[in-house]
Amino acid sequence: MLCELSEYQSRTFDLGEPSVEDLRLADELNADFEKKLELRWLHNGKLEVRASSWVGVVVLSNATIHVRPKLAGDELNLVRMIEYAGGLQRLRTSKIERRLDAEREGLLDLICQLLASEAESLLLDGLIHDYTTEEDSLPALRGSLRFREQATRRFGQLDTLECRFDEFNADVFDNQFLAAGVAAGSRLCQSPATRRRLRRIEQHLAAITSTGPHDAGFYLDRHSYTRRNERYRTAHELSLVLIDRSGIDDVYRGGKTRSFSFLLNMNDIFEAFVAKMVAEAFEGSPWRVTPSRAHGSVIRRADTKRTYTSIIPDIVLSNGDEVVPLDCKYKLYEGKKLSTADVYQTFLYAYSLCDPADPRAAIIYPAVAPKIRPELEIARPDQPAAAKISGLAIPLPSMLEARADRSAWARALADLRAEIETVLGGTNPTAGERPRATTRR
Repeated sequence: MLCELSEYQSRTFDLGEPSVEDLRLADELNADFEKKLELRWLHNGKLEVRASSWVGVVVLSNATIHVRPKLAGDELNLVRMIEYAGGLQRLRTSKIERRLDAEREGLLDLICQLLASEAESLLLDGLIHDYTTEEDSLPALRGSLRFREQATRRFGQLDTLECRFDEFNADVFDNQFLAAGVAAGSRLCQSPATRRRLRRIEQHLAAITSTGPHDAGFYLDRHSYTRRNERYRTAHELSLVLIDRSGIDDVYRGGKTRSFSFLLNMNDIFEAFVAKMVAEAFEGSPWRVTPSRAHGSVIRRADTKRTYTSIIPDIVLSNGDEVVPLDCKYKLYEGKKLSTADVYQTFLYAYSLCDPADPRAAIIYPAVAPKIRPELEIARPDQPAAAKISGLAIPLPSMLEARADRSAWARALADLRAEIETVLGGTNPTAGERPRATTRR
């Protein structure tokens, strides 16, 4: 049974009695500090599902729950966000997107399809081969003799020799990394057609290389790219997503039931997407764009003057002595008031980091279409404003569609820069007017 809901939505489904694996997975998700997804089984066999900013798929014994992105448009747009924010620059989307069905297939299947296409391209181009040191017992000498092993294992024997030699083969780290990602995808993918593709690729890889460990940290700690293996980057990044997020331990448990979750945090993806987009929009300008960084000297203990806690704005624009923080919030703010907590947080950023003569900041959030942005200020009664903040609504679906066309993307970046420059310039456009670029020097 397929159960669908959008991010930040709650729904109840009639699934019958849960299995032991279903209850275990529900307990793990409910106990998660980040509250990725809440699953609550009711007494009548119904399941109450409460989604947050995490999207993806949860597989139960008799149902598959798809949490679909709403603000981004669909899973295909989300893949575009990951591609842009994560640096998957080699994705051949013009060829791949014809095979993606964002209405029927979930995010997990789309990522598996992308990995299958990348892996097939690598196999077609030819995998990397390199010399690896091998040790084996052979009837004739090959390479060098392992004297200690020969003396201790085969003393006085000459019909079998313990040899060490170099073998030119494909059983190297890059291919092992790829094989681990394909193995994770073939076991988690829900689309039968994509699963068959991945299993064919898995069989080809198994004939020439071993499979690396299912541990994302193992690959992050050991890998780097040169001109020789740069073409593997996209496949490796997709593999890393599957290995890191797949709940791979659940897949290999015994029994017919395999319950697992594959969820991605839209807050993190949106923050990375906006940070890179703002950096690209302000290329060549006097404003320097800095991603999230902790500022520990703002909130201090009164007695020791040591840091009590840090503030971490998502983006900081600086131009000499001028500093303007921007905070990204992936929330349903369209037609709604900004939350009090977000307003307080952004006012603190403006008051703490900006020029005391003109502190200002902005909250960037997604929207379906451009909206007149709210302008807020904090001040004592009958006193000038002590800090100002603006809300910037990014038309996320249209911007993601613009990614497919270079000129449309350039216009989208120019519009974004004009909006942000309005904040940087400290002016408040009236309703219906197009903000002008009034960057202060």
